[in-house]
Amino acid sequence: RSGWLAGSLLAGIGVCVMHYMGMFAMNMRASMNFDLTTVGLSVLIAVTAAAAALWLAFNLRKFTHKVAAAAVMGVAVCTMHYVGMSAASMVCTAAAPVDALAIGGSYMGLTVFGTAGAVLIFIYWVVTGSSLDAPVAGRRVRAS
Repeated sequence: RSGWLAGSLLAGIGVCVMHYMGMFAMNMRASMNFDLTTVGLSVLIAVTAAAAALWLAFNLRKFTHKVAAAAVMGVAVCTMHYVGMSAASMVCTAAAPVDALAIGGSYMGLTVFGTAGAVLIFIYWVVTGSSLDAPVAGRRVRAS
């Protein structure tokens, strides 16, 4: 029970830290103020949903239940994000500078497609424990 509570707090707080650090890292010329009640609500949502997802993942055995646990965590992150964004009010103070390292232009689609493809291949490799060029069962491999 204490491990579940610690894991829930760690996962929920981790999501919140990632979200609010990302907000503070935005490249903009604006003052940002937060409604602390809404920030607290976003933290509560993240920790509670992480607790539900972890309980589902470790107490239910069927694969579909584990998929449901992953979906709960995904919904939790999205809900926390939108509630967290609604906690912020931003007032523009000047035009934002052009970022020299921004990704964009005509290669944006190719960059996203290539990155997503590489991630999917890596996930396949981790889940199956084999590579794409491993011999298929029943097929002979000729020695060179």
